[in-house]
Amino acid sequence: MNRFLVFIIILIVISRLAAVVFLHQKQISVSPVQDPLEYRNLAVNILRGNSFSMAQNTPYVPDLLRTPAYPAFLSLTFLFDEAGYLAVFLQQIMLIASAWMLWAMLRRFRVYKAISLFFSIILLAEPRLWFWSLETMTEALFIFLIMLSVFFLIYPEVIRAKHIVGSAFAFGLTLLTRPSGLLWAAGFMIFSALYEAPLKKKIFASVCFIIIVVAIVSPWVWRNYQLTGRLILSSSQEINYALGFQKGPNEVTSGCAGFIRDSKGREVCMFRSFTSEGFNDVEILAKDLRGTTSFYSFLKRNIIGAYYLWVPNDYKDIISIARNSIFGSSGDLSGGWLFFANISYRAYSLFLIVTGILALAGFAFLYENGKYSVAGLFGGIIFFSTLINFGIAGGRHHLILLPAVLFLAGLGLFYATERLYRRLG
Repeated sequence: MNRFLVFIIILIVISRLAAVVFLHQKQISVSPVQDPLEYRNLAVNILRGNSFSMAQNTPYVPDLLRTPAYPAFLSLTFLFDEAGYLAVFLQQIMLIASAWMLWAMLRRFRVYKAISLFFSIILLAEPRLWFWSLETMTEALFIFLIMLSVFFLIYPEVIRAKHIVGSAFAFGLTLLTRPSGLLWAAGFMIFSALYEAPLKKKIFASVCFIIIVVAIVSPWVWRNYQLTGRLILSSSQEINYALGFQKGPNEVTSGCAGFIRDSKGREVCMFRSFTSEGFNDVEILAKDLRGTTSFYSFLKRNIIGAYYLWVPNDYKDIISIARNSIFGSSGDLSGGWLFFANISYRAYSLFLIVTGILALAGFAFLYENGKYSVAGLFGGIIFFSTLINFGIAGGRHHLILLPAVLFLAGLGLFYATERLYRRLG
């Protein structure tokens, strides 16, 4: 069994790397419209000294929504390959490394090798994560950095100073990759509070962690302060609140400050709300909405958003795009292909449900074994990321939570298997 699973992993790794070669041979753009193209433009403007802006022409209005780590990563790869294929190749390496860290952490908890390999395969083969990693998107870098940060805390038998430094450094870069990483901070705080160590040692470790993280993000926060007069990591909180609670389409949030074009000449809006010029208008709108939004409406919106966060509503679109990339986009989709898309969507949704149930069993395993700090770390991450999204999160946004869920699910399957053996034995 273990040899078979290792063979599957090798096959998936080769397929991942070969997919990048396929993109290159087919000359498929890795930066099509909207988000991937925005990151690409930011990287190009960094290289050309046009400020941190996604605009394609003057004036290069500074961007406030995106954070700099991923555009900086892209700009470094663009020195060698501006088409982006090197970037997506490295993103495959990041996810392969993340799958190894998942395997190593499960083995650290004495989980059977077959179960550990199985959940590593799931992370490697996850279809939507695979799809988005083949574009210039942040998921792969974010997952690699946050897994590295967690790995430094979970894997060692005893956490030492070097582990705190490594975890804090990786988490600081995570915050500069996606501002939603701020929601993960609650999990780290709970871990620190529940970790079994002398109080002085815990306080010292927590202070060191915070100082390192602040040191990493402070230059970027200072840049935003100079542009807005506010100490902010990103304008995403204000924009997301405005998008989540506005009554209808609003020029403040959806108005354009020019257009950006993809490799095929298609144009998409460069939202004014993303730029420093539109920040004040968004801030005023969000402030007004906060004054008129009841706590009940706020809670209801976030609960509804929590549902949509975990619904894989982008799955069928990805299946269609993958089909068109391989076979061409001419003609309507066949009945057989639509049937496959519908059946596989239901199977994938069932997989998410089963994984969620196993993750709950994983919490039971951690509780029974007195690993309260680890339970608090992953529980805090998942809880706050799920419930604080202002109701605008879509299915793609939960992909960065999958490693945490799969880790818990691996523990849960091990826990269920052990209990079954005891009853039968």
